[in-house]
Amino acid sequence: MKTFVLSVLIIGAGFTASAYAQVVPIPVKNCTELQNIGLNYMTVGGNYVLANDIDCSDSKNYNDKQGFNPIGVPYNSFRGTFDGNGHTISNLYIDGRFLNGYYPVGDHRANSPFAKGLFGYSVGTIKNVTLLDARVQGLSAVGAVVGLAVRASIVNVHVASSSVKGSLIMASEKATAANSIVGGIVGVAVAGTAIINSSVDANLSGPGTIGGLVGSNAGDLNNCTFSGVIASKQPTTFNTNVSTVGMLVGVSPASALSTPGIVQECYANGELYLGMGNRRNLTW
Repeated sequence: MKTFVLSVLIIGAGFTASAYAQVVPIPVKNCTELQNIGLNYMTVGGNYVLANDIDCSDSKNYNDKQGFNPIGVPYNSFRGTFDGNGHTISNLYIDGRFLNGYYPVGDHRANSPFAKGLFGYSVGTIKNVTLLDARVQGLSAVGAVVGLAVRASIVNVHVASSSVKGSLIMASEKATAANSIVGGIVGVAVAGTAIINSSVDANLSGPGTIGGLVGSNAGDLNNCTFSGVIASKQPTTFNTNVSTVGMLVGVSPASALSTPGIVQECYANGELYLGMGNRRNLTW
């Protein structure tokens, strides 16, 4: 009797299908259903679980050949839960460069040139999933899993045999506005973000800041590893403290509004190529 009364009260209080999605995970069975998570404000707040391994080979044909459209956009970030349930998403393709890195001001194709990854903007939870053979490219805040993470949780997430590339951000056809920020898992991690028990085995490249795990990090990293190759496409300074290029983190910014990120029990073993052709084999 008590259970029956509780059910009546919940329904009477307006227990909608959207609210129900927060309690019962919605199964995702293919790449089309994965893409539809980012459909609108309601879907980006849902609770999802992969029902099986997913092959996204056809994503290279999505959105006028620009590939998979990252889940979560400005003012409509992914805020739900995505549980890969130990499954793999393979052959994800994202090309967010728009006209090879240049887009005219006001061009409709420049609606969201930043924050590229499986998830573009995320304040939610992503866990228990592997990205295999992903190809992700964008202008800035580029990561295989998340472009821009704000107080997000990323746990037991792995990137394998993949490539992540950044391109120049052009304000006009002849003027460079800024360089890219690239990370193996997350492009930019804002304070409050946690990345735990995760790994990257990938090739990372770009003309700006690059980090094996995170490009620009103000979050917390714990028990994470990087193995692969980082190639900086321009001359850059390099040291073991703060640099535009790092085997774990590209840069850890500090300001009056943010403290540097914390990295604990994280290791890297890979190759680093600097812009002038210098090569370093590094183990951190």
